[in-house]
Amino acid sequence: MRILAPSILLTACSPELVADITDLDQLSEGEFHTERVLVGFSGAMPTLEVSGQRLRTRDLSEGIAVVEVPAGEDALSTVARLRRQPGLLFAEPDVLRQVAGDPYQSYQWHLDNIGASEAWSGGYTGNGAVVAVVDTGVAAGGSDGFSNLLDGYDFVDDDSNADDENGHGTHVAGTIAQATGNDVGVAGVAPDAAILPVRVLGADGSGYTSDVVAGILYAIEEGADIINLSLGSASASTAEAVALAAAVNAGVLVVAATGNDGNDNSINYPAVYDDAMAVAAVDYSGDRTAYSNAGEGVDIAAPGGDTSADLNGDGYGDGVLQETRSGDTWGYYFYQGTSMATPHVAGAAALLMAAGATAEEARALLEDSASDHGADGLDTEYGYGTLDIEAALSLMEESEDPGDDEAGDTTAPEVEHFRMRPRKLSTRFLVAASEPAELTICMNGTPCVTSALAMHHKVRMDTWSPTYSMWLTDAAGNTLEILEAQSLVPRPPAE
Repeated sequence: MRILAPSILLTACSPELVADITDLDQLSEGEFHTERVLVGFSGAMPTLEVSGQRLRTRDLSEGIAVVEVPAGEDALSTVARLRRQPGLLFAEPDVLRQVAGDPYQSYQWHLDNIGASEAWSGGYTGNGAVVAVVDTGVAAGGSDGFSNLLDGYDFVDDDSNADDENGHGTHVAGTIAQATGNDVGVAGVAPDAAILPVRVLGADGSGYTSDVVAGILYAIEEGADIINLSLGSASASTAEAVALAAAVNAGVLVVAATGNDGNDNSINYPAVYDDAMAVAAVDYSGDRTAYSNAGEGVDIAAPGGDTSADLNGDGYGDGVLQETRSGDTWGYYFYQGTSMATPHVAGAAALLMAAGATAEEARALLEDSASDHGADGLDTEYGYGTLDIEAALSLMEESEDPGDDEAGDTTAPEVEHFRMRPRKLSTRFLVAASEPAELTICMNGTPCVTSALAMHHKVRMDTWSPTYSMWLTDAAGNTLEILEAQSLVPRPPAE
């Protein structure tokens, strides 16, 4: 992907760069980050203060650092004050960068609504992540295509040619990783991620669980980081559940569509399984679409489109636009469905995992950062809310920044985000800590569970109790104890 950015050589002998690179008077709102700025320095990073507040910094190396804008200040005034501070070579706003234009990207309202451009401008493109599209296959060719399409497998015909004879899988893969910034066609959420095509559905868009299970297991063996399942039905499968558990145990994030039946109280398999991240669909306005299934188990919502409406007034129905092949004809097609919503989440996960998040952490980040919609908190229509990639990446960056920890610090870790989700036969805890820490949770009737040292934790307890105990312990042995906390979550209905 091509990022438009100037080439600037910074050296200790170039103080003339300080004031003239960026003219603050020429910047408009929306052209720069409002909560951070950039500075350059020679030698040791100086201590920075504005209005008596010591500023938090993140050293990027090569004499460049990111500086947080202090409370009560704005970015431009902070830059102006820093330019007068001794010890700095330059201070400038964190100016927005964008990929080269794809001519039809203006019709991709769904990427705008989830903050994809902001992610790309921050340097997040999914490079290094592998997303398995377990679907009707993925077709190579077209005028736009993919930056990194791997060799896959066809479990329908049992051969190594995972070509798409339907068009659905190629459209799904396009939302995840369509070639972007190539001045052709449209864009994808994680344009530098690799697509692993796994064909388990035939030309008519249908197939059998045996092939889906084989496809999931194949994706695990091939090293997929994320598995996209824009498929399903109302029937359960033990074999499928076992395959999903194997994926999670292998550190793979599975995202699955809730289904397009318009049900208010049930979602399709495999999305309903705890090991899958269930994705519902919203329209241009962010409301649940009429076709999107709802019910217990919905985890998050993302743009699925509504081709019957034109709420943005661009002259086209508000479907999800990607390149695919219909029969022998390549083109840019508007589709709608939870199948289209799911790859938005898969692409977002690719951005996070390529940046170092584990599958468990990526899921927690996406759920914790989702924009609440519908009923307050977790609900059966939107889950934790609608996908917000920019917020998820910001949450990850905040978690990775330990701040200015003093040597020998004995401060216990803190709980930054906490959610408790009961199911009929289990309870799931989502916990984000202020620093890497082990999480231990105890509930009545079940042995305590301890997670490894991490920033984000997802723990499932095979019981429910009105009280729980919890410990967070960092690498230095500092411990936060929450003992006999009263749950505010009502007891789930009996099975």
